[in-house]
Amino acid sequence: DEQGEFIGVLSIVHEATPGFRAFEVLQQVFTHAPIGIALVGLDGRPTMVSEALCRMLGYSSEELTRMRFTEFTHPEDAEADWSLFQELLAGERDSYTMRKRYIREDGGIVHALLSVGVVRDEQGKPLVIVGMAQDITAQVRAEEEAQHHLRHLQARNHILSAILEAADLDERLNRVLDAVLEATGVEMGAIHLVEDDQVVLRAWRGLSDAFRAHVRVFQVAEAPYFMREAEIVRERLSETGRFADFAKRDGVQVRASVPLVLPSGEWLGTLMLASRRYEALPEEDVQMLWDIGRQVALAIHYAHLRQSAEERLRRLTALREIDRAIIQKRSLPEVLQTVLENVPLKMGADAVAASLLDETQTRFQVFLMRLPNGQVVEEPAFDAAESLLHQFVDRQELVIIYDVNQDPRLQMHREAFRNWRLFSYLGVPLIVQGETIGVLHLFTTTPQVFSDEDVAFFRTLAGQAAIALENARLFERLQQSYEDLKRAQEQVIRQERLRALGEMASGIVHDLNNVLSPVVGYAELLLERKDLPPDMRRYLENIMTAAQDASTIVSRLRHFYRQRSPGEPLVPVSLNAMVNETLELTRSRWKDIPQAQGIVVEVRKELGEVPQVMGNPAEIREALTNLVLNAVDAMPEGGILTFRTRLEPPRGVVVEVSDTGIGMDEETKRRCLEPFFSTKGETGTGMGLPMVYGVMQRHEGDLEIESAPGQGTTVRLVFPLPEEVEAEAKVAEALPSLAPLRILCIDDDPGMRGLMKDLLKSDGHFVATAEGGEAGVEAFRTALEARQPFDVVLTDLGMPFMDGLQVARRVKAMSPQTPVILVTGWQGIPSKGAEESVLVDEVLGKPVKIGALR
Repeated sequence: DEQGEFIGVLSIVHEATPGFRAFEVLQQVFTHAPIGIALVGLDGRPTMVSEALCRMLGYSSEELTRMRFTEFTHPEDAEADWSLFQELLAGERDSYTMRKRYIREDGGIVHALLSVGVVRDEQGKPLVIVGMAQDITAQVRAEEEAQHHLRHLQARNHILSAILEAADLDERLNRVLDAVLEATGVEMGAIHLVEDDQVVLRAWRGLSDAFRAHVRVFQVAEAPYFMREAEIVRERLSETGRFADFAKRDGVQVRASVPLVLPSGEWLGTLMLASRRYEALPEEDVQMLWDIGRQVALAIHYAHLRQSAEERLRRLTALREIDRAIIQKRSLPEVLQTVLENVPLKMGADAVAASLLDETQTRFQVFLMRLPNGQVVEEPAFDAAESLLHQFVDRQELVIIYDVNQDPRLQMHREAFRNWRLFSYLGVPLIVQGETIGVLHLFTTTPQVFSDEDVAFFRTLAGQAAIALENARLFERLQQSYEDLKRAQEQVIRQERLRALGEMASGIVHDLNNVLSPVVGYAELLLERKDLPPDMRRYLENIMTAAQDASTIVSRLRHFYRQRSPGEPLVPVSLNAMVNETLELTRSRWKDIPQAQGIVVEVRKELGEVPQVMGNPAEIREALTNLVLNAVDAMPEGGILTFRTRLEPPRGVVVEVSDTGIGMDEETKRRCLEPFFSTKGETGTGMGLPMVYGVMQRHEGDLEIESAPGQGTTVRLVFPLPEEVEAEAKVAEALPSLAPLRILCIDDDPGMRGLMKDLLKSDGHFVATAEGGEAGVEAFRTALEARQPFDVVLTDLGMPFMDGLQVARRVKAMSPQTPVILVTGWQGIPSKGAEESVLVDEVLGKPVKIGALR
């Protein structure tokens, strides 16, 4: 009541039987439903789950109802599921369906097709979320397996297409490797092939230079075991024992090998794959490669057969063309070029060259080379170490060098090798009638192991080429003999004409001398005066010299037909001084007069260090003067007048006068030495070059002319070497032996070391020998430290690792006062430049004579 007293109980009864029956039905549904069902609260926690869902996820119903659904959802799917769940709550959608992955209680993954709906009250507010999940793991696995199988089929098809699309072996290997890397998704791969007794790396991707250096080539008997066995190996970088250090340094964590074996069991090579990702190369991918390994092997085998057939055809074609050259070509350059052009490029000869030896067989004098771009050029002569020449010339053996950039015998050509990226080398001697006449050089731009078949072909090709080259040389010698005979005949005719000229000119000599006498006399009187200005004295001296030369020339006109008589005096003459005097005497003709007409004649002097020659200064000066006047006349618009002097033993001392004028055609060049023949019209006498020719005849020298229309003219005067040189050599041979000396002899040739030791010991000297530059420098240092220094060091010039100049530099650094004598077997002793003059005290040529050695 109102006072709070209990007065009774009011009971209201509502019938709930239908509701309880509905709940019981719902429980039965959750118990027997074949798919997972869950009622989920608005906070994402299941409030009721079916037994099928518990079995699917491995959790009990109590465990699931204590978790949010995101806790047993795969992390990669949780965000998308939660986002769609929030859209349900916000009323943006009534349901959604998605594929998602659940994480089972044991850590396994379940794939499910999830359908989710929302139950709302009368006001539209969400009351509960209903989710139904159907286990589709088996379906997904089947789809993945089908997709994986399809990918393997596509990869197989891609690989087989790569095999079929390329006929060339190297192209086929590279295409296969690219297709395999694309199919497997790895970044490193290689294909090795068996070639004779070696296993050679033929194609690669992703391998560092250091890695390739370790796997480039193996002997078949020493090849790693896994190259013949199909296997997958994994090893983390932190682990050790399975991978080599060089592979570890490149980050390799997994490796697979696929042997390439024919159905007959013949092993052709191996496909190697590697990756820096530990999980790369799943076994099913590698199994696919193992399955198609035989097909790849067959493709390689067929490519080998095709390549062999093509190579045989190319070889036969090359030999046929060279045979044609033997018959058709007559000039040496044409034969050389034909040989180079017909060495098959596809056989690996990226660059090919031919060298011909000189008559002494000690150095090459011709070197024609076909570059990797196909261009044929004439390069400087190919120099080779003496040991290499010994193999070619004496032993007549071919030479194979795997890496020309590392071999000491070819160090002098390293810059050229780098420029053209040349790598491997094969040299085959050109032999005719048992004599080596040259060498055929073959270069590749990639590492190459030459097969026995390659070597046999190049031997045959070299034999054919040698015959063609020798025939061309014999033909050239025949032509040269014919030309020499023709020149001899022309010389006889020319001398007869000169004799007639001398007889005709004898009558006017007296009158011309009378005209010259006052000039000479007055010039002499003026030169007696002491108060002459220097310029005036110089002018008079030039006039005096020119007048005396003119007198000598005039008196010489009648001597065109004869050689110099033994009684005529000859004095030592400096040809360099003659050049300078001639330029001074003719300054008005090449400088003053042309400049007054706006014409410039540039004079260049390239004067070498040459010995004096025995001659008549006036005659030589007049010869040079005539050449200057002719050169200026040949350059009416100006140009360049060049004087050169040089020593060419044993030929003689050479003076060259070159111009850039109009040049001469063949007819003019043939007749230019005929007296009175001139192309200058009324201004020419036709006596200039005949007078020069007469001068050279009297000096027992030679006159050579090179000219072509529009290319200027070069006249070359060759004076014989002075007799003093031979006299000095004879005196040197007669010198008595010196007091005993301590001598160090350095040479890489044991025969040469023995010879030098015997020669020197025969004079009572103490001789120590050293094999090569490095050993020699060490022997010199040891003796110096032991206070038993050597008095003289003799060293060979051309040696591997350290040549003679390097030895001299080391010796002079330790003992500047010790004489160093450089010994060389090259034809012609090299002139000593500024640096060599400090390092080397004397140069001797081989073969060494005892007189020269003393």
